[in-house]
Amino acid sequence: MSTITKNNIKNYNYSMNYKRNRLKQDWRKFIISQDYNVLATIQSPFIKKPDMLEDRFRKFSECDRTYSLFYSAERNADLSGFHFHLLINAYKLTKDVLCYNLDLEPNQIPYYKPVDSKVKVASYVTKYMKDDQTFYNIY
Repeated sequence: MSTITKNNIKNYNYSMNYKRNRLKQDWRKFIISQDYNVLATIQSPFIKKPDMLEDRFRKFSECDRTYSLFYSAERNADLSGFHFHLLINAYKLTKDVLCYNLDLEPNQIPYYKPVDSKVKVASYVTKYMKDDQTFYNIY
């Protein structure tokens, strides 16, 4: 039977940090390889759980003009709930169409812009990918 030492804990922490960073890097590489054309942020005081909009995202991803969707949910700074970063590849998508499909009001999508740099966007949407601080999925 082995005993727990400071060295074992240090090695374990190093190993876990390495794995988390590797996972984040792999997600960034994947995101960069995709043809996302829109970055949007969903912010609402009603979003209390990170998987709250999962069904809406899935249904939106099944629309004929939606080719792919990636999202990450992050806890709000004031810990009151969550917000979402979406990367979308869709044909002729507008903010109004996105609001309609996700059953949201326009003020609940405060940021809606074309993707101008895949590298910057990949870094931005994966910045908190570690432990339980984020929830993410891809369609």
